[in-house]
Amino acid sequence: NNFYFYVTRNFYGVVKIYEGEGERKLYSGTTLHGKQFTDPKLAIRPSTYYGAGSGAGRAIAYESLLQKGKKNTGLNVGVIGLGTGSIAAYCSSTDRFVFYEIDARLEDIAREYFTYLPNCARGEVRIGDGRKLLEAELARGEAQKFDVFAVDAFSNDVIPAHLLTKESVALYLAHLKDDTSLLVIHTSNRYLELAPVVVRIADELGLASLVVNDAGDEKKYGIGLTSSEWVVLARDPAVFKSATFNDLESSPVERAPLWSDDYMNIFAALNLPAIYTW
Repeated sequence: NNFYFYVTRNFYGVVKIYEGEGERKLYSGTTLHGKQFTDPKLAIRPSTYYGAGSGAGRAIAYESLLQKGKKNTGLNVGVIGLGTGSIAAYCSSTDRFVFYEIDARLEDIAREYFTYLPNCARGEVRIGDGRKLLEAELARGEAQKFDVFAVDAFSNDVIPAHLLTKESVALYLAHLKDDTSLLVIHTSNRYLELAPVVVRIADELGLASLVVNDAGDEKKYGIGLTSSEWVVLARDPAVFKSATFNDLESSPVERAPLWSDDYMNIFAALNLPAIYTW
């Protein structure tokens, strides 16, 4: 049985850590924000939404392949949303992982109760609203030149919609290293269908997009995974013909209203059956 041994509340809500059955889990409200095996041999594995078959896992695998044959300078990965720091399971000694996190207590939690972030030698956390921090960096002429930029801030019941507009996505693109770099957005959500929103923004910005629905197949990718939905965005559509992505079937996505800083339509994104059956 799971039991919780840590509970904290602040402006951003209640956070709890549960432990049991060989796992430690982080919840924000009722939403799982990552977990890790307590067995050190298993703790190094990617878990939950970040398996090798997920959009995030595939993007990192694709960029890692591009690094082969070049100087081994390591990957430069940016992430909005920290949670347990699970995506840092992919961090090697030469990689740089930068997390943007608005809730300062999560850095302490990720460093004290989980080991993904502490095991990433070049991992850092920048506290504040991710969009504001990225805008300030760009204004200072400090484009981060990320190989992969992951936005994982939309799984909660209430989403920071200002991180999912045409203008915000254009900002993320400005922080990518080059035309081979990838932007991945985690769209798993109990109440909202966000993939159509992301695909519409991609179309508006002239980007290629691929919705990656990953079942979290434990036999194929390892234990501890959960199903997830990510949208991968690329400037070059040839990315999706690579071996990293070509086993996926492209399924049609319903057209959604364009979200911008001036206009959003939450009602059009509602997953009504999920709301009425929850």
